[in-house]
Amino acid sequence: MNIHQIITRTALTLSAILIVAGCDQRKNDATPPSAGANPKKTEYTFALVAKSQSNPVFQAARVGAEDTAAELGKKWE
Repeated sequence: MNIHQIITRTALTLSAILIVAGCDQRKNDATPPSAGANPKKTEYTFALVAKSQSNPVFQAARVGAEDTAAELGKKWE
């Protein structure tokens, strides 16, 4: 194995470790909510980035996203 392969494999391994470590961002809240309190609802934001607006696949994805947002009563930007 030459030095170029070693550097490439090391870089890929370190990148994978950083990605996995960054995905595990848990919030540790030691205080449980009281019985009468309303727990906070988690709000999510999803993005749809199409490579082409004229491609039928991406057009179908947009229609599906708009329909689902309407079903869930969410806004579509």
